[in-house]
Order: sequence, then structure tokens, then C-alpha cells
Amino acid sequence: MDTKRIFKKAVNLLTLSSFLLWNLSVAAPEGGSVAQGSATISQSGAQTTINQSSQNAVINWNSFNTASHEAVQFNQPNASSVALNRITNGLPTQFAGSLNANGQVWILNPAGVLFTNTARVDVAGLVATTHGILDSNFMSGNYRFDLVPGSEYASIINNGLISAKDSGIVALVAPHVANNGLIQANLGKVSLSSGAAYTLDMYGDSLINFGSNAPIQNGTVSNAGNIIANGGKVYMTANYASGVLDNMISMSGTVQAKSVGVNQKGEIVLYGGDYQAKKMSGVTKVSGKLKVSSDDKSIGGFIETSGGYVEIAPAAEIDAGMGGTWLLDPWNITVVAGSGLVNNGGATGFVPSGTNSQIGANLINAQLGAGTNVILDTNSVGGDVGNITISSPVTWSTAAVLTLIANNNIAVNAALNGSTTGFVSLQAGGSITGAGVISANTLTTSSVTGLSLTGLNTAANFNATNTTSGNIAYTHTGALNITGITQNVGNLTISNTGAITQSGPISVSGTSSFTAGAGAITLNDPANNLVGAVTFSNTGANNVSIVNNPNLILGASTIGGSFSASTNASSITLNGNITSGVGQTYNDPLLINANLTLTSTAGVLIFTSTIDDTALRSHTLTLASPGLVVFGGAVGGTTALNTLNLTQNSFTVDPTLASFIAGQLNVGTNVRLTSTAGDVTIGSPITQTISVVPITLSLVASNLINLNSSISLLPGSTLSLRQPSFTVDPTLATYI
Repeated sequence: MDTKRIFKKAVNLLTLSSFLLWNLSVAAPEGGSVAQGSATISQSGAQTTINQSSQNAVINWNSFNTASHEAVQFNQPNASSVALNRITNGLPTQFAGSLNANGQVWILNPAGVLFTNTARVDVAGLVATTHGILDSNFMSGNYRFDLVPGSEYASIINNGLISAKDSGIVALVAPHVANNGLIQANLGKVSLSSGAAYTLDMYGDSLINFGSNAPIQNGTVSNAGNIIANGGKVYMTANYASGVLDNMISMSGTVQAKSVGVNQKGEIVLYGGDYQAKKMSGVTKVSGKLKVSSDDKSIGGFIETSGGYVEIAPAAEIDAGMGGTWLLDPWNITVVAGSGLVNNGGATGFVPSGTNSQIGANLINAQLGAGTNVILDTNSVGGDVGNITISSPVTWSTAAVLTLIANNNIAVNAALNGSTTGFVSLQAGGSITGAGVISANTLTTSSVTGLSLTGLNTAANFNATNTTSGNIAYTHTGALNITGITQNVGNLTISNTGAITQSGPISVSGTSSFTAGAGAITLNDPANNLVGAVTFSNTGANNVSIVNNPNLILGASTIGGSFSASTNASSITLNGNITSGVGQTYNDPLLINANLTLTSTAGVLIFTSTIDDTALRSHTLTLASPGLVVFGGAVGGTTALNTLNLTQNSFTVDPTLASFIAGQLNVGTNVRLTSTAGDVTIGSPITQTISVVPITLSLVASNLINLNSSISLLPGSTLSLRQPSFTVDPTLATYI
């Protein structure tokens, strides 16, 4: 698309179609008639004076022109008073003289208005528009304006000097709007806008609110001059029809809205499309200077450059200041190497051609490096679906925030390096993927169809949300703190080389996997809600602990140190083998859902509550530990296991807690106690607690079986004693 040709065509429309037909010999306003409100009109020589006594007034004029030596003075009750001046002769207004008012002056001419280079306007507020408004709406405060039939190519152009008092407004609204002069409204609002219908909101944020069903088909807004609104807001907006590219916002001059205090931050918005509905279209082109930072750059403001396609020329200067924000908002964005934007032909500035908008990483780096927050935001219009692709590294070392908001997918194919101080936020209407390394103080993600970041990321803090489909997979190196994860639909995989901690809850509807390398895993937030099976893996003498609400399902895990599992007064279900280098502690009732082995190579196995099968006599639980096994409740007391196997070189059932099984062992399941190289000693009672089914208690020893306490089995159950040879002897010095 040849945007230069389009814009030249628009300028020709502005200058030729609208203004060459003017009768420049006609000067001074003529034919003024008060239609609403109270006002008097007087003229003396080159001076026209309007004395307005009502708060609002409507004056219809045959013409409202002035030569350079002529002046128009409005005397109004106060700064909020409005004089609406409607020009009815069908010819454009040329204002070359001076216009002064202590209140608001609105000029309505469907044929257009030109403020020449000799024009001087000094008012509390100015509205110049080609649109029409009903007198009844105006007088009642309903400032709804509509495009007048036949005015589709009309223009409002300023080549002079327009000044509004502090906190005042300047609004130029037409199909084609251009500022080549100076507009000043410190602490106030300036709006250059193109659209078919709008509402003027004197006290709202955006001043001009376009109707959602009132786009313009061929509109242009340009600033080649200077706009100054320090401590205020400047808007260049055009409500283009969706998918129409022959519309443009062109900013080749200077817009300055310097922040003058913490509560008076400057704001500049360049937006092609429906600003209220956030639907972009058309072309937004910036080759000039946008500045909202304070003089010392310590206070930043807000800059937005949005449209269907966005072109930032290499010569453009974007200064949002420390802690400020720059929002770049086209359809698709690809971050590429270099400065500025690159077009398909390799020219210095990017000229969109119906594909992705591209922005040089160096331009983003400069903003982030100055402490300015940067937002890249896309939506889906025309042929683009709203993707963001990082193809070249972005690097900064300040506390600035880089935010990527994609209507569709985000692909991090190159590094986002915010060191240890920067912040990264990824928000996708689709998926987030990529192997580019993300380094930051905090990484926050939000996706709809999954997340897979496989680079060796080093963000110290991680937060993720996924809502509709797909999984979350995050790879990291170094210590990782999870500030919160919400995975509504799929699985979660966290792969790290260091410790994993949390400072916010984790909610996962599917399975969860945590790998910490040579680091501990500590997930003890009582609000955790991991619905599917959870697995852990780490090495070395590093512990793992988890608290879950309400239930906890554990899958196969290998843990270097000790392991602790708890719920909020619910149950723990075992689906896989768990091996730990030290001990294991289960702080709630345990349900066995497979044939499983719990192995502690150098520690204690502690069960503070009951152990039951998920289905009667369906599974075998094997406990392997060289140290103590502590049962705090019955084994199979509610639903019997097939078998409970305890294997050790030698062990004793002993209430002193100094041997293999501590305290009384209550069983409702088959139990097999095996000593592979020593004795089996029963020093505390073994009691069958339920009579639903018979059980077998097997004592297998390679040496002695010592019965120093009672074994109570119900009728039908069996006690099995196995040893190479033995004797029943009351001295207890032999086998029984």
C-alpha cells in the first residue's frame, strides 16, 4: 500500500477541494442572528463584538470570515459559557484575524474551516467542526454531533496559533483535520479527530467519543505543526471503517504533553479505529516527536500509537519518561532487529503492505532503558489475526515493564532480557510459545489455549493463567518463586534447575509436574488446588513439601531429600511409587490406588493417620526403609489392602519408637513383615481391627522371630511364621 500517495491525496482534498472556491475578498462575520439564548452582536470597523448574557447561546451566521487585521471578541458570563456559531452559506470559513473569548467558542461549518497563518485564537475553549448539532440538544447539554450530508470531504485546518486557557479544550473534528500551526492548552485537552458522528464529552477522558456505528470511510488526521498541552491530554483519533486502509493518522510534527506532577501526568493518544470499542483500522504514521515526560524525566506519562498498521520512522522521538508507558497497538507485530520499522522492500521506515507491522528492537530497548513501560498490543481486524512475534532480542536493565497483549498468539523466539530488575507481562488470546530466554524480576502470563516457554528462563517470580484449552509448560534455571498459577483446563509442567517456592496459590485442573534439579520444592500455600496427579523430581539432599486443598493425588516421584504431604483435613491418594533420599511423612489419611512402593533410603516413614485401599483388597503397598516406620492409624481399617509389605534387614514392632514399627499396629489387611538379614521382633500388639474378610499375617525372618507381645487375629484369619528352623520355647531364647 502506497501510504505516501494516500496522504498526498488527502492533503490535496484538504487544500484544493475545500478552500480554492472561497471568496477571499469577503471579510468580517456577516449576517449574525441569535437563535437560542441571549446575546447581542455589534460591529465597529474591523472589530466584531458579541456580548453573551446567557450561559449558552446559538448564533447563526451567513459567513464567519476575518481578514488578518480584523478581530472577533466574545464577552461571556464565565469560562464554561458556550457560544455556538453555525455558518449557513455553504462556503468554508477562512479565519485570518484574531478571536478572543473568556468562555467557549464553537464554530460549526459543514463546508470546512481554515485558520490561516495569521490567525490568533485566545479562548477558554475552542471547538471547530464540520458536523451539525440540533439546537435543542445543544441547549440541554446533549452534545451529540452528526456528519452533515455532502460534507464527507470537508476539512478543518489550522495554520495559525490557537491557545486555550489552562484546563481548557481545543477540538478540531471533521472528515479531514490538519494542524500545521501551534495549538496550546496546558492542563487541558486537545483533540484532532475524524469520524462520522460523535459526542463531545467536556469532562470525560477522551473529549471526543465516536459512535460505534459511525465510522468514516476516507478520513485523515495530521499534525505537521506543534501541539502543547503540558500536564494535559492530546488525542489524534479517527474512527475508520473496519478494514479500510485508505485512512491515515500522520504525526510528523511535535506533540508535547509534559508531565508536571504526579497527579498531572501527560497523555498522548494516536488511535486509528473505534477508540471506545478498541477496534483498530487504518494507518498510524509517526515520524515526529511525542513527549510526555517531565523536564527532568523523573515523571513519565502515557503514549499510545495504535491503528490497523503502525509505522514508526527511524527519526521519530518517543519520550514517555521514567515510569511512563508507550503502547504500540497495530494488528500484527513482529519485533525485528535494528531501529524504527522495516518494510518489505528494506526501506528505512516501515510502510505497511497488508501484512505484519514490524518494529525495531532498538526502539523498544531505548524506551525500556529510559525506565518507560512499553506495551505492544494487537487486535484482529482485516487480514491479520493479532499475533506478536519476538524475532530479535529486547534488552533493558531498569524496572520498566514490557507488556505484550496479543489478540491471538505470542511467539517468544528471541530473548526478552530484563536482567533482574525488569518486568515482563505476556497476555495472549491464544497461546504463548517460544524458546527465547526470558530474564526478569517477574514474568506474568495469561493465555487461553496454552503456554510453552522452553528457554532457560531466569525470571525470579512467575505467574501464569490459562483459561480454555492447552497446557502450561515453563522451563527455568535458578531459584523460582511462583506468585500464582491458574490452569483451568489442562496440565502444568514446571522444569527448573534450582529451588521452587511459592508466594501465591496454584490451581490446576489437570496433572502437575515439578522438577527442581538440585533444589528444594516448597509448595505449602493452603489455598493450593491441584486436582490431578502431582509428581516431583529433584536431586541431592533437597526436600519436597506440599499442602493441597481439598484432596491430594500423588504420582510417581523421585526426591533427593525428605518428602512431606498434607491436605486441609482431607485425604492423600497414591498413584505411583515415591522414592526419597531421607524420610517421608503423610499427614492425612492415605488411599492406595495401585500396587506401590514407598522407599526411604535413609530415613523414617511416618503415617500420621490411616492407610486404606481405594477398592477392597485391590492393591499391595510395600514400605522399604532402613529406619523407623510410624503408623498413627489403622492399616486397612476401613478398606483392606491386598497386602502390606514391610521389608528391612531386621526390625521390631516396639512402642519405644526406637525400632522399625512404632506403637501398636492395627490392621484390616494382609501384612507381610520380612527380615532379610536379621530378626523379626513383636514388642507391641498387632491387632486385626475389622472382620469383613480374613487376613494373613506373615512374619518372615532369616534369623529369630521374637514374640514379646500379643498378636490378635479374628476367626478365619491366618498367622504365618517362616524361618529356616525354630523351636517353641518358654525361655524366649529360641525362635518362639
